Amino acid sequence: AIQLSTRQSSNYEYIMPSAFHQSAPKSRCAHTAGGRTLLGAIDTADYPGGVYFSELGNGFHFLVSPDNDLADTSATSIQFPNELPQTFLHSSISTFGSSAVYFWTNEALYQFSVVGIGDILRFSKLGPHGTIYPGSVAEHKTGVYWLDSDNQVRRLGNGIEPISQFKVDDL
Repeated sequence: AIQLSTRQSSNYEYIMPSAFHQSAPKSRCAHTAGGRTLLGAIDTADYPGGVYFSELGNGFHFLVSPDNDLADTSATSIQFPNELPQTFLHSSISTFGSSAVYFWTNEALYQFSVVGIGDILRFSKLGPHGTIYPGSVAEHKTGVYWLDSDNQVRRLGNGIEPISQFKVDDL
């Protein structure tokens, strides 16, 4: 404990660190959306791998035992067994006031729908085409492009399309 004193002999005691504020999980990627920090965490002794959401308005507050309630303002997480987080992309395309945050692992592509501040409404797996090249993810006009784990360029628009299949030779 740290004790602070003033001239009036008042004693203020603060316990450091607070039991309510845990350190952030060891992560490969990070993003902010809807007033929260999202971390793509890897497996450690303290945290299983997955996406960790900070408490609303406190981007540095993560819980060791999240309450798994995305509609709440508290910290939470979603685990992805045997998948390695790669990168996030916050889409600039909005649909009915909702924006999308895409998340890639080495094995799959996921989407989080965000409306307003703090409301992460829906989480879904879009497909089995992840990436091991996080720097390859880009958005252009109405599509999101990336190099997947099978070395194929994919486009996410009205579904996931392999745009380089049978067009690019591996020499």
